[in-house]
Amino acid sequence: MNAPLHAPLKDNHIPRTLLSLSCYHQFISELYEQSSKEAITSQITSPPNQLINYDLILFIGYKSKKAFVYGVSHNHHINQKAPLIHAARKLIQSELITNKNSAYTTDQINDQSLQATFEQSGLKQLYWSPFNTKNKYYGGLLYCRHTPWCRSEEEIIQLLSYHYLFLLQQHHFGSLRVSGSDKKRSIKYLSICAVFILFMALPVRLSVLAPAEIVPRTPIPITAPLTGIISQVLVKPNQPVKQGDILYQYEPIELKNNYQIKLEQLQVAESRYKTALQNTLVQYNNQAFAQQKAEYELAKAQLKLSKEQLAFTHVTAPKDGVILFGDTQALIGKPVTIGERIMFLSDPNDTELSIALGVQDFTPLQQGNEVLFFRNAEATMPISGLLTSISYFPDIKPGIGLNYPLRAKLKINTSVADKELVRIGLQGTAKVYGEQVTLFYYLFRRPLTAVRQWLGL
Repeated sequence: MNAPLHAPLKDNHIPRTLLSLSCYHQFISELYEQSSKEAITSQITSPPNQLINYDLILFIGYKSKKAFVYGVSHNHHINQKAPLIHAARKLIQSELITNKNSAYTTDQINDQSLQATFEQSGLKQLYWSPFNTKNKYYGGLLYCRHTPWCRSEEEIIQLLSYHYLFLLQQHHFGSLRVSGSDKKRSIKYLSICAVFILFMALPVRLSVLAPAEIVPRTPIPITAPLTGIISQVLVKPNQPVKQGDILYQYEPIELKNNYQIKLEQLQVAESRYKTALQNTLVQYNNQAFAQQKAEYELAKAQLKLSKEQLAFTHVTAPKDGVILFGDTQALIGKPVTIGERIMFLSDPNDTELSIALGVQDFTPLQQGNEVLFFRNAEATMPISGLLTSISYFPDIKPGIGLNYPLRAKLKINTSVADKELVRIGLQGTAKVYGEQVTLFYYLFRRPLTAVRQWLGL
């Protein structure tokens, strides 16, 4: 077996007599051979009488921050409620909890009941040998007997306490932290909590993220001027056009046939009208003449309308701009009715930001709040803007769901390069800033909402 490790000792503490020296070394060797807490407790409470003359030794440690008797000399069964055990625990907890070796007499005990308990047991002389480090108390040994302590015995007790403390630390006996250290630690924890609370109370601007797209601010709808079938689309999506450029045209066969029919109907009505006019010279019939005249006027009006519709087979741009619509092939061959929206015409320099703010992300907003637009193509260069419109009625948008439509005006220069940054159709993410809130609310707004909904509050 390897030689035991001993705690550091001082030369002037070596026992003087040969007998005591031999007994001391034998006891220390046996002490370091113990491997369990129970064996160590039994060993330190039962040193040989050749080293120390005692009547009773109690090993008092700490359990749940209260004094607790772990061992009694020559006794393996300890009743914590026994009068002498209870008196020793109360004495250490209230009066003798110190970090120095000290000798006492029962006359120094202030509590009369404790004093009487020790005197009835014939233990009038007490010696408290604590086990402590810089910031921990491991308890100590309370030596009890009826005769006063001498200087040599105190030296032996102090010498043994070095070894006892070393073993207690090695086997992780329960300890009580020094109050000063606890106070410093409490102050440290309180300081950290205070800093955390102050940090969580910092004011920050609440912000929400939402998908956004650059759209025309005042687009002109190009609607169907008549009912028919689109035969040809002469422009492409997002193509710049000039005023008068042909955008699309109808299938002209039906319109030409209708014009030819109206022309023939006008010729018939005109012939009948002239016949009725000649008949008035022979026999005047006011009713028949008025009827033929009305039919003639109606045929003229229908022919005029058919001629105008035939002129509408080519739909032109009402002004300069960019034409906006979806797929060209989707329009070719499509039957349309009067007033149906076919495409949009927009000024490329008159744009705004359309934001679809999800209902679950809605927060109190006001017109004029700051907005940052991060384009998908260039997310590191946001474009700033101001909120101009807030809808109170939610809308349903594919891929987003129920959302509140918002509009914002972007701040851009008049240069060509800057205008390209806000080209119609660009998509990205908008960061909308709201009112100032605490950092705690900013970080835990959604979790708190989820918990509230889960609890049904």
